[in-house]
Amino acid sequence: MNSKKNCLCGIFILVFVGTLIASVPTDTVPWPSWLGKDVTAGIGLNMHLTGPLHPANTARYLRYMDKAKVLGIKIIRVPMDPAVDFTTGELQWFVDEAGRRGMRVMLLCAKTFGADNHAPATQAEREAFRDLCVAMVTGFQGKGIIYEMWNEPNTDAFWPPLAIANNYMAAMSMAIAAMKAVDPNCIVIAPNSAGITDATAFIETCFQQGMLNYIDVVSAHPYFTPGESPEINFTASRYPTLRTLVDSYSTPRTISIGSSELGVCQSWAGYGTLVRTQAQQARDITRSVLVDMVLRHPVRIIYTFNDWVDEGNPNFEGYGLFDSNMYAADGPHPKLSYYSVKTLLQRLSGTQFLKMVEPSPYNANYYVALFNGQNKAVIAAWIGGSFDPDSRTVDFEVPSAPLEMVDEFGTLMTTPTMVNGRITIGITDHPVYIRFAPIVVCGDIGHPYPPGDITGDCRTDMNDLVIMAVDWLKGDYTIHGSGTPNDADLLSHYTFDTDYNDLGTLPRNGTVHGSAAIDTTPGAGPLGSTGYLDLNGGYVELPVYTGPGWITTGVTITAWVKQDVAGSNGYIFAQNWFSPAANGTIQIQTTPAGIYTQSLVNVNAATGPYGAAGQWYHVAWVGRAISGMHEVWINGTKVAETWMPWAAWPANVFKNMNDIVQIGAWGGGSVLMGGIDDLRVYNKALSGQEIAYLAGSGTDVYVPLDSLANLSDNEPINSKKVNFKDLAVLAEGWLDCTDPKPPCNYNP
Repeated sequence: MNSKKNCLCGIFILVFVGTLIASVPTDTVPWPSWLGKDVTAGIGLNMHLTGPLHPANTARYLRYMDKAKVLGIKIIRVPMDPAVDFTTGELQWFVDEAGRRGMRVMLLCAKTFGADNHAPATQAEREAFRDLCVAMVTGFQGKGIIYEMWNEPNTDAFWPPLAIANNYMAAMSMAIAAMKAVDPNCIVIAPNSAGITDATAFIETCFQQGMLNYIDVVSAHPYFTPGESPEINFTASRYPTLRTLVDSYSTPRTISIGSSELGVCQSWAGYGTLVRTQAQQARDITRSVLVDMVLRHPVRIIYTFNDWVDEGNPNFEGYGLFDSNMYAADGPHPKLSYYSVKTLLQRLSGTQFLKMVEPSPYNANYYVALFNGQNKAVIAAWIGGSFDPDSRTVDFEVPSAPLEMVDEFGTLMTTPTMVNGRITIGITDHPVYIRFAPIVVCGDIGHPYPPGDITGDCRTDMNDLVIMAVDWLKGDYTIHGSGTPNDADLLSHYTFDTDYNDLGTLPRNGTVHGSAAIDTTPGAGPLGSTGYLDLNGGYVELPVYTGPGWITTGVTITAWVKQDVAGSNGYIFAQNWFSPAANGTIQIQTTPAGIYTQSLVNVNAATGPYGAAGQWYHVAWVGRAISGMHEVWINGTKVAETWMPWAAWPANVFKNMNDIVQIGAWGGGSVLMGGIDDLRVYNKALSGQEIAYLAGSGTDVYVPLDSLANLSDNEPINSKKVNFKDLAVLAEGWLDCTDPKPPCNYNP
């Protein structure tokens, strides 16, 4: 068996990434795939919308979002406000603007009724709440929204007039089931209780009535008082209790827990009485986020963006990372907590929690947390469980020589020297961060991958063999011959070399709106184009016309696209009048995950984003009349498809293209920030070769082997296959397991 250990990275690393300290109950539920391998991806910030999004407030909200982006926040939580009606496009605007800044939105779903603003109590009121939620999911599908199902429904204040778990579940079960029916991949979190200890009975009632069958994350709001340390949530009555409760109703163990709201105030009961300085607030916010990170909680929303009044005001609470100068031209202004959170996110971005490291001398309140990523490893160290400002000298094992150490505000400190694999530093109740070279580990658990581990679960077993069997003998190949599409099939063609005219067979000339313009800078367009459409906040609109029926041959829409911010939201091609289920109308948009198209069936190409900022890439959408496939192609390669039987499509499929179309926007908003070139509409479904030709691949198209089972990749081009060479690699690692958890219990 020694030959099977050749992939191990050395005894030192294997010993170093050993057993977790028992006092920290780290969650072992798999990290949600929709967040990626980044411990900061689920860190968000609450942002109250205090008025309609247009016209006077839009500049202020854009300024807020810019500040959140610089901070490093990945999620903005938006409590629903009666003044903000998403059906008007206002929330659509906010969601798109957040997406352009690399942030997703968490929408707090709530709807009250009557003059007394009571929670849904009758069947009609529950149906109205359900319809609101379904409309939101339908309108925001593909935009990565997290839906928070009510705020603190275990309190009479937020579930008036009386908080009863059965009533809450009667409304939620109806709404969430309908939401998942519309979009099975929509992300839903609940019950978002006020606290954990006092909410246990409420939460368990929700679980007993099947809540865990519908939701993706169990969320609570575990606030702690000024007399409690952030690490109180490690203790038995807090997060561990919730974890045990979830596990007792969740089989298999796949439901994560987190917090959709947790803030740290400067003033407590009675208001106006200061209980924390700005520095102490910064300390406690940072440590409370570290608690969630160490527990591997995927979602944590910090409450809140800004204060409402200044210190000294009798109504001062001081939860904000920014002060109360929200209407100032450059406001609001950062508090110390802003800088501590920014340092935390910058230092740990791109990593995941790996393990707790035991310090010497040992003390249960000395926390040394190791995080690891592809580009760095980081240790966060602090004294918890108390508010002792005195420094304590500790030493502990490290993975390699430290590269840099900073305090909680990012100020450089003297980098410690490694001696015999350990360093000695002084720690206080304010965290410090020490950066190291990355550790090669197995997934996010801390052990090397065994040979043949295709799934990345730290074991080589039947799950890996099944993947190989499905892809068996799959190989690469080259398509030879002419791939030039027939211009007779080209309904519309916008080269944007000098104007917005249609060179296709219709024609259907466009009109520019806003500050969009033709950019003729040499080399600025794709593939030597002499000009392209620089949207610059504007768009091109195509007029109404009587469209042909495309039912006999299908349709293809292609374009070159570049984005000023990689992974931002924006529309490439969109019809104002939009009824995909009945009439086959089409929308194509960019998202943080890639490309999303809506027509009779939706296609979510979520393996992106495609292209770095300012980099051109080719997009093609195809509706095939024979096979019923709807496809998305990127740079000449098919990346996603959804099937719908052609016989089930209505007779007017793709015919109702006669309303206004916008290139680079939808409804005058949701503008793609970047450029578009060579947009084409064909009245046929182009072949893969023809699409590759338009993407610049010429007449010979090489199709690479796309399989995770290609473990032995030493064959020449056009001869690569999933074959016995790959099976030999899998056999070498067969039944090897480097997971320290049961049933492996790996302990090198």
